[in-house]
Amino acid sequence: MESKKVCLSKKIVPSLMLGVLTLSAFATTASAELKDDSTHNAKYKCTLVIDKHTNDIMYEKGNPYYKKKKKQSFKYAEGKGAVCVQGKQGAVKGYYLGDSDEQYGMVEAIYTDFVKYSGEKMYLPSLGLKINGKKVNGFILTSYITDSAAKITGKKMHVVYTQSLRSKPAVSSKKLKKVYQDKSVVKVKKVSGSWAYVYSYSTKSYGWMPRKYLISSFTANRIVEKTVKPKVEYVPSNEIPKGTKKIWQKGKSSKYTYIYKDKYSNGKLLSSKLYKKYIDIEGYSTIYELGV
Repeated sequence: MESKKVCLSKKIVPSLMLGVLTLSAFATTASAELKDDSTHNAKYKCTLVIDKHTNDIMYEKGNPYYKKKKKQSFKYAEGKGAVCVQGKQGAVKGYYLGDSDEQYGMVEAIYTDFVKYSGEKMYLPSLGLKINGKKVNGFILTSYITDSAAKITGKKMHVVYTQSLRSKPAVSSKKLKKVYQDKSVVKVKKVSGSWAYVYSYSTKSYGWMPRKYLISSFTANRIVEKTVKPKVEYVPSNEIPKGTKKIWQKGKSSKYTYIYKDKYSNGKLLSSKLYKKYIDIEGYSTIYELGV
């Protein structure tokens, strides 16, 4: 068990500029993963979807690992959500730099850090950022790695960014029913360019959505808070009448936070594993004196 405390990330390194990436970046297994649950409760959230097909730094001209055999225009993945712009620090951005053995995502914001798996979360402070006139001290960034080149027609996929389905494959088209991040599963009926026509199981309706927000597998952190009532204990006493009892200490309930890692794939929950357990409030027993 661990007591609560704010943790930013496992490893923080200075921000890297494009084209200056060193080999050590590929050798490390450092990750941005949260190590504490206190940051999971941050009010504001940001979603970053890194497309390994269009955001791959390995194929960006000027990068020392540029591979000429693959022709595509490199571009950043931009964070979605009001807090994705961190005041003077600039927007949250990311890109893919996987190789044949392992995949990585990278986040560039106040810190540069690695993302090892889709659904990974990190906490970022938001210097100078205000939303609706209120200062935002920090927010949760959830990063996903997708592949817009993958064949997805006929497959069940998870939605990784809350949005409305569209009547046509265009942002300007009519908004239909909403599908929610991590909680919505859809089946892809057909694909048109960067759009997918899907059936939503939650809304029981059809509509178009950007295919880059669809992913086959991801891991989500699920928080469960539990309250445990105090135990009752008795201690013998010669100071009260035999067979009677008198409270000596009023107990206090314990409160725990459990973080589970739920792994999803193709519309199904594959596994759920307890990752961390925290003591929020350490309680104690109710104690009675029992006359003997």
